[in-house]
Amino acid sequence: MTRSATLVRRVALPLLVALAAATLGGSAAGASTGRASAEGRSGSPRPTGAVAVGGLHTCALGSDGTAVCWGSNADGQLGDGTTEQHLTPVPVSGVTDAVAIAAGRFHTCALRSSGTVECWGSNADGQVGDGTTE
Repeated sequence: MTRSATLVRRVALPLLVALAAATLGGSAAGASTGRASAEGRSGSPRPTGAVAVGGLHTCALGSDGTAVCWGSNADGQLGDGTTEQHLTPVPVSGVTDAVAIAAGRFHTCALRSSGTVECWGSNADGQVGDGTTE
């Protein structure tokens, strides 16, 4: 890994954690990069630290199993039921028991506490796993 890649990783991860904390209710004041800091909302779930980065979108998990995503949404990869871009995190519809999250270039998947996997977004090559390519 190059020195510049290491620097980007050191700056980007705390920024992502700060953004997720602000959305999910944690305090990420200690994760400030100098460019952003966040204070969480009371009563909201704390982030677990699980962050998934796709091609043009990012998602994070809350400690209560909720998931939020932000960024490009042309293929529905944010999971909010729209194809509108969101510059701030939006909740993933119907996912309240996620234990892990992963993002592909234009799709996202969550492992649920039941052991099932739910995916959303682009399905051009069957990546959503519903038996279709629609």
